Amino acid sequence: MLLLAYPLMIVIRFILGFLGVNSATLRAAAVQKYLPSEIRARVEALFVVLISCGQMLVSLIAGALGEVLDYRVVPLIFGVVALLCVYLLVIRNRSNISELYSTEH
Repeated sequence: MLLLAYPLMIVIRFILGFLGVNSATLRAAAVQKYLPSEIRARVEALFVVLISCGQMLVSLIAGALGEVLDYRVVPLIFGVVALLCVYLLVIRNRSNISELYSTEH
């Protein structure tokens, strides 16, 4: 996105933010549906802790890479890694994931 015009960057960020909020809401609803009420809060707390630790680690790695690489290359690397993760974790397993979000249970 660093290579796009600023207004286009804003529009794309808005769309991605909207999709991200919807995805998080669906994930939380799926967790609420499948977990017993006694452990829901613990699982959500563990999820938040793991996400926070991951964000700190990725920020540290991005900062270190920014010291040795061009600033535009670092987000490109992380974008490619993110797309690879989406393919490996979501697209390849879409049949298993669709069962979690199905309302026919």
